[in-house]
Amino acid sequence: MPRARRILLLAAGFGLAAQLLFYREWLGLNVVVAAAVLLAAAWSLRTAPLPRSDLWIPAFAMAFAAFVAVRTEEEVAAFDVLAALTLLLATTASLRGLRVTRLPFLGLLAEAWRTATGTLWRAAPLLRPATQGLPVGRSRRVVPYLGGLLLAVPFLFVFVALFTSADPVFKLWWETVIDLGEWGERLAAARDRAIIATIGAWLAGGALAALDRGHAAASRPGHGPLSASAATAFLAALVLLFVAFVTIQVTYLFGGRDTLEAVDMTYSEYARRGFFELVMVASIVAATLFVLDLTVDRRARAYVVGGLALLLLTGVILASALYRLDLYQQAYGWSELRLYAFALLVTVAAALVLIGWAIAAGRMTFALQPIVFVGFGVALLVNAVGPAGFIARANVSRLSDASAPVDPSNGARARGFDQWYAVSLGEGALPDLVAARATLPDTQRFCLDAVLYWRYSYRVAAGAGQDPSVAPSWQSWNLDRERARVALASLKEEVFAEIGDPADSKASQALRDRFHVDCMQVRPPAP
Repeated sequence: MPRARRILLLAAGFGLAAQLLFYREWLGLNVVVAAAVLLAAAWSLRTAPLPRSDLWIPAFAMAFAAFVAVRTEEEVAAFDVLAALTLLLATTASLRGLRVTRLPFLGLLAEAWRTATGTLWRAAPLLRPATQGLPVGRSRRVVPYLGGLLLAVPFLFVFVALFTSADPVFKLWWETVIDLGEWGERLAAARDRAIIATIGAWLAGGALAALDRGHAAASRPGHGPLSASAATAFLAALVLLFVAFVTIQVTYLFGGRDTLEAVDMTYSEYARRGFFELVMVASIVAATLFVLDLTVDRRARAYVVGGLALLLLTGVILASALYRLDLYQQAYGWSELRLYAFALLVTVAAALVLIGWAIAAGRMTFALQPIVFVGFGVALLVNAVGPAGFIARANVSRLSDASAPVDPSNGARARGFDQWYAVSLGEGALPDLVAARATLPDTQRFCLDAVLYWRYSYRVAAGAGQDPSVAPSWQSWNLDRERARVALASLKEEVFAEIGDPADSKASQALRDRFHVDCMQVRPPAP
C-alpha cells in the first residue's frame, strides 16, 4: 500500500475515533485515548528510532493527557490539552530522526514553525498520491467524486443550518421536504459528528504527513550582530539600576510586619504593591539575557560577569516577590491565582538558574529545551497536587492555626473560611470539603452545607445545571468527577435530605433566613 494512502487511512480512522470520543462529551478519558491513538499512528509511520534524548517528550505528552482524566479545573485542563498537543507534534519530529532536545535555538524555532503550519495544510497534498495505484477505469474515475462528496458533507450541514436560520421560506420548504423533529435531531447530530471527524482527520493527516519529510538542517549559531562592548555596556547600566533599587528598597522589600506597622499598610496592599511588577521584571531579564546571548558577537569576560551579576540581583528581587506572596497566603489563605502565581515564580526562578548556567558555559543556543522541560515539569507537579483539593484542605486547616498572621485591618475575620469560594472550586474540591465537614464548628458546617446544597441540589432541581451525581459515559470519565460523584451521593443522604426539597418554598425560605443570620457575618471580605 502506498505510504500516502496509509497516512490517509490512519487520519480517517482518527477522525472517526474523534467523533466517537468527543461528540457531546466532557473532556476526560477520551483525551487519553485520542493521544494514545495518535501516538500509535505516528509510531507506526516512524522513519527513524526515537532518540534517547527525546524520550521525555512522548512521556510528558501522555502524562498531560492523563491528567485531563484526573483534574477538573478549567485552567489546568486547558493547559494540559495544549501541552499534550504540543508535545505530540514534537514527537512526530523526533520519530523522523530529529533530536528535538538538542536542536539549537534557531533550528528549534524553524522546526516548530514547519510542524505547526504543516499540521494545518499538509493533509491536502495527501489526496492525490493516495489515489495513485488504484485500478484504472470507471472505479478510478469515481474516486475523486466520492472524495469531493465526502468533503462536502460537513459543509452541506453547515449551509443548511445557516439557510434555514436566515430565510423562513427556505426553512418552511426544508421542513416540508424533510420532516424534522426526530430526524432533525439526527441530522444535527450527524452534522456535528461529521465536523468533528473532518477536523480530527485533517489535523491528524497533517501531523502524520510530517513524518515523510527529510531531516531538517539544524541551524548553527554564528556571530551575532551585537558587539561584546555594546552588550557589556548594556548590562552595566542594568546592573547599576538594580543595585540602586535593591540597596534603597531592601528594608521595604523584606521588612515584613515591621514595615506594615511603620507605614500603616494592610497585608493585601503590601503583597499586591509591586508583586506582579517584580515577577515581570524577572521574566523580562530572563528573556533579555536569552536574546542578548544569542546576538552578541563574542562572549568577553566583562560581558559574562555583567550577565551573572544581573541574574544575581534579579534573584534577590524574585525572592522579594516570593516573600510577599507567602505573607499574603498566610494572612488570607490559598486561592487558585496565588497557587498559579507560586508555580510561575518557581518556573521563572528555574529559568534564571538555567540562563545563568548557559551564560557561564556558553550554551545559550541550547538553553530553551531545558527551560521548557522545567516549565512542563512544574505544570505536572501542579496537576499532581490537585489545585482545587489542595486549596480546600489548606484553607480549612488554617482555621485552627493560631500562629498564622492576621491582617491588622481585618482582625480575626481574615482567618475565616470562605465557603462560597471553596465550593466554587468545583468537583476537584468537593471530596475534601465533604471530608472536612466533621472538623468545622457547627455554624460553619451549616454554612458550608447550605452552599453545597444550593450549588449541587437546588440548581439541579431548578434545571440550572447537570446533576454531578449521575455517572457519565466512559469517554467523559474523570477521577475528580468520579470522587465528587461518590462524595455528593453521601452528602445527599446525610445532609440534603434534612434540609428539604428545593421545590418546598417554606423549607427554602427557612434555609435562606437562617443562612442570612448565621453565615453572612462569617464570610470574610475579599482582600
